Amino acid sequence: MKRRMSAISAFYKFLRKKRIIKENPMEFIDRPKKDTDIITQTFLTREQVELMRNKLIEYRDKDKKNGAMYQLYALFSLSTMARVNAVSNLRWEQIDFENRICTNVLEKEGKYVTLYFSKEVEKLLLETKRYRDENSIDDGGFVFYSSYDGKIQPISNSTLNDWCKRIGEMIDVPTLHPHDFRHSGSQLLKLSGMKIEEISELLNHSGLDVTKKFYLRADTAKIQASKDKYDI
Repeated sequence: MKRRMSAISAFYKFLRKKRIIKENPMEFIDRPKKDTDIITQTFLTREQVELMRNKLIEYRDKDKKNGAMYQLYALFSLSTMARVNAVSNLRWEQIDFENRICTNVLEKEGKYVTLYFSKEVEKLLLETKRYRDENSIDDGGFVFYSSYDGKIQPISNSTLNDWCKRIGEMIDVPTLHPHDFRHSGSQLLKLSGMKIEEISELLNHSGLDVTKKFYLRADTAKIQASKDKYDI
């Protein structure tokens, strides 16, 4: 599988070099590792997101510190649809609370982007910042951080992967991984009626092709309802 994916990726790189395509879609697919399952692409439904909210509140009530971080991570990732590396390296100084955006966020290929977050996430961010200030917690300026041998550093992607897996278990979606928040956020915006062009802008895609092909699924319920109107 890895050899086949490498061959396909090389072909797309050739097409990109020849300016036939603008993006290599293989860059958005994780390579399978030895003795590990291939990652399943998951699009959370509104019902699953609501269940996740409730489960995270329950977890926060049991474990205030860790539960609050799980809650912030999940809802921030879903709202901003940011890639996991952007989340792990996010700094407080990048957050503009007045406009509910994160500025100058380093993304793929050295590209700096803007992330947009909801009022729900704004509240969680402010609560987290206030808690750390009141308790004199040194986070090194990072929203998500870890401490190793007394040194503050941004939280690792692998730790966020573990958090995501734990959250998935809470809602009976064991295959959940960080990129699924990106897929789910874009799909839910589409189902709510947001224009594809605007969704693509929020995902920081250079064109609509990747957005349509990898981040949006057909609304089968809507298509079926429409078909029923004309069915023979």
